[in-house]
Amino acid sequence: MENEAYLFDAFTLREYRGHNIAPFMRYSCYQELSKMGYNTFYSYSDYFNVPAIRFKAKLAARLLRLCLYIRLFNTFSGHWQLKKYADISSDPITNGAGVE
Repeated sequence: MENEAYLFDAFTLREYRGHNIAPFMRYSCYQELSKMGYNTFYSYSDYFNVPAIRFKAKLAARLLRLCLYIRLFNTFSGHWQLKKYADISSDPITNGAGVE
């Protein structure tokens, strides 16, 4: 969709972690993208990346799906959806568009 943006690779240097820099930077991205006409934002967070999930929660991001990705020895890989949290097509907040 034309109004959607995918944000990825948020990274904070170790010495600056714990200072709420990631939520500030992500919020700044939201503001700038909104000025450009984007109003739906997606991103992916690894289930075990608790800091990433925590900073997105500070911005009221909602979980849409729980997925599992496995790669073994560069020979086998698989991606499975384990759980769908919400039916985004009937979500009154996003009008069916979805969010992070």
